[in-house]
Amino acid sequence: MTIVRVGVEELRGKNGPELKALLHFKESTKLVALNKTNKAALEKVLGIEPEKWIGATIRLWADDANTFEDKPHLRLEVLKAPESGPTGPDYDDIPL
Repeated sequence: MTIVRVGVEELRGKNGPELKALLHFKESTKLVALNKTNKAALEKVLGIEPEKWIGATIRLWADDANTFEDKPHLRLEVLKAPESGPTGPDYDDIPL
């Protein structure tokens, strides 16, 4: 899956509304809200600036060995970092 946009949206959390980073993909209209673990995995490989994640290719899978509320954790792995270059004005100042 290729990241084409990183947005932030207020989602309903266990303790009320919370801001979550959302990944948008070239290959799908489905979005992925990042938990702390997956956000840290992206930051470790791609850096802490979400605008630099645009163009990265990742693999997503359900981790059946680890569950939360009887649902498998969604895990990700960076397969390919994006090529360096400008990302455009749409990706500036993304608060995370």
